[in-house]
Amino acid sequence: MTPTLPTGARRGAKGGLTLVELLVALALIALLTAAMMPAFVNLYASARLRTAVRGVVALCHYARDRAVTDNITVRVNFDREENKYYLSLQTALSETGELEFVEDTTHLGRPRYLPEGVTIERVEYLGETTTFHTAGEEVEAITFFPDGRAEEVVVVLTDTRERQQAVMVDDVIGRCRILTPEELDAL
Repeated sequence: MTPTLPTGARRGAKGGLTLVELLVALALIALLTAAMMPAFVNLYASARLRTAVRGVVALCHYARDRAVTDNITVRVNFDREENKYYLSLQTALSETGELEFVEDTTHLGRPRYLPEGVTIERVEYLGETTTFHTAGEEVEAITFFPDGRAEEVVVVLTDTRERQQAVMVDDVIGRCRILTPEELDAL
């Protein structure tokens, strides 16, 4: 009989895992990873949508503050073709009496592209609107005025899984907020 040590290990035996034990552990890790992958993908897509909505809210807050501070009309424009949104500032009145705008080139006003898989579903005007034209084309935009007011607008973003989140701008105080799913369904 082979003498054993007090711990039960044989003399001369080396500690560690056998190849079979190691392969079983790796197989279990691979199986658990594969089972969790859809949840991680879903979580990542949801985070991209939330990030995009928060970005729109942040630019709207900046646009309102800029309109009041600089005493000019400011727009947050939405370009569905390029999947971006950006700021433009009032420069002057045209010969026809319409406001003319120029794209803001500052760091805070720069164009922002939506994350991959997130698109602008719609820009819905709820109250009176001010339609502006740029190079003869109608622009979907939220307009913020120097007195703090804004157009009452809902901007709906959607992701590849058809989930939606929306931002609503209050026309009286010019503030925006993210709508709950129930509020979005009620529109």
